[in-house]
Amino acid sequence: MMQLVEILDLLAARQSALSPQLQRAARAVLDQPEEVAITSMRGFAQKFGITPGSMLRLARELGFDNYEQFRHGFQEAVRSGPDTFATRAEWLQQVGSQGDGGPVLAEMAKAQLANIESAFRQIDPQVIGDAAASIISARRSYIMGLGALNGLSGYFHFVGRLALENLTLVQSTGSVMDELLRIGDGDVLLTLSVQPYAEETLKAVAFAKRQGARCVIVTDSRAAPVAQFADHLLLAPTASPQFFPSMTSALALLESLLALIVSKGDREVVEAIARIDALRNAEGIYWKPRRKR
Repeated sequence: MMQLVEILDLLAARQSALSPQLQRAARAVLDQPEEVAITSMRGFAQKFGITPGSMLRLARELGFDNYEQFRHGFQEAVRSGPDTFATRAEWLQQVGSQGDGGPVLAEMAKAQLANIESAFRQIDPQVIGDAAASIISARRSYIMGLGALNGLSGYFHFVGRLALENLTLVQSTGSVMDELLRIGDGDVLLTLSVQPYAEETLKAVAFAKRQGARCVIVTDSRAAPVAQFADHLLLAPTASPQFFPSMTSALALLESLLALIVSKGDREVVEAIARIDALRNAEGIYWKPRRKR
């Protein structure tokens, strides 16, 4: 029986060859795999504007005899996770009943928790571990997030450079391609990309790949256009009840990646962090309460 990750990988690989109707169904499955486990075929189809027949054809397209056989891998993944749904639902109901802002806060909390849980359930420790190792060993590791994602890439660069000297932040103030002209074999490009996907990001990643760089991609779906270029793919769901995508799970993955970089580093990494911290303290960069005389 295929595992969930194997099913999702197969679906992502075959998506471009599917009919438009089946591509819509595939995208829904790739974006919301937990819904497949907890919702009937008819219910899932109705929720995402797909016909039940499309879901059945999608399952058969992947080599399953029927939809329940396809769904089994999703259900097993949910069963193996922590049993916290009841207590979480109770807490969310309590939040939703508190004051005028309660319903909005409850919906936001529900989305953020679901995104983080989905990100960590889907992640393969080997994949994120290999991503950290690639960034450490690279001649130069470029960090890129355009538009609203620039803040996340800047955060990763700011914290990461305490441990590594090979990090370069790709600024979005000018031409991104100009900043990647020297990228090549032995380099790594860490890229953040979520829907709506920036065309400039896709062009930059494709260019880096042609130049021989390895790509660590943090994106919201296996169906994202940048996912095809990933040597290491990290999925960060961005579902939100508001008009803007949620960045909570992307930040959680970046922080996990930073933690792995430090844990995989040698003694020099720890010494570099301690040295910079000591310099900041000596130069008065950190605020400290003044002693009363």
